[in-house]
Amino acid sequence: YKYYENKLELFGEHLLVKTITLNDLGQKETELIRTGAIQILNGREQAGRGILFVTMCLYDVSDWQAFIRYIWYIIFSALESDEELQKRGIVEVVH
Repeated sequence: YKYYENKLELFGEHLLVKTITLNDLGQKETELIRTGAIQILNGREQAGRGILFVTMCLYDVSDWQAFIRYIWYIIFSALESDEELQKRGIVEVVH
């Protein structure tokens, strides 16, 4: 339930039941993607979960909704392509 509430708030009704793609993101999110501030690392932590590494201290995150849309896109893109991540989850490391 919260998933859809959050998705509605971030992306609007027209994207509520659609998989978010790169084309659905705006200019600010695209600029954030180019920074590489958020990455899913290739390795796994001890319990087998994926690692989301965030270096937001180096970038302008004054538009928090754009930054959250960026995080959403990165996480759900990774989850769609990796069944093990779907089962075990992702931990976040923030710098």
